[in-house]
Amino acid sequence: MQFGWEYCASIPNVRAVVKRHESITVVYIDEKMNEVKEVLSGFAARIFQHEMDHLDGNILVQQTISHDELETLSESEDGDIEVAKVKLRLEGA
Repeated sequence: MQFGWEYCASIPNVRAVVKRHESITVVYIDEKMNEVKEVLSGFAARIFQHEMDHLDGNILVQQTISHDELETLSESEDGDIEVAKVKLRLEGA
């Protein structure tokens, strides 16, 4: 398992530290209806797991290792990127 920053188009300008498997094996059906088994690692594995979370009904903030690890990103008037820590309370948490 490895920790890494992730972003999500579903929650613009927010990033979070998420723990993911560094390498995964996936099985899927390709466009010709053939079953394919493939090993993904690194960035491809992280993206695949992120997108599977969406299919499972989860979003980025539900996968964070700590809600203290959420940050917002914004651009200042002079073009610099500003980072701010965010505290988040999920319903039912």
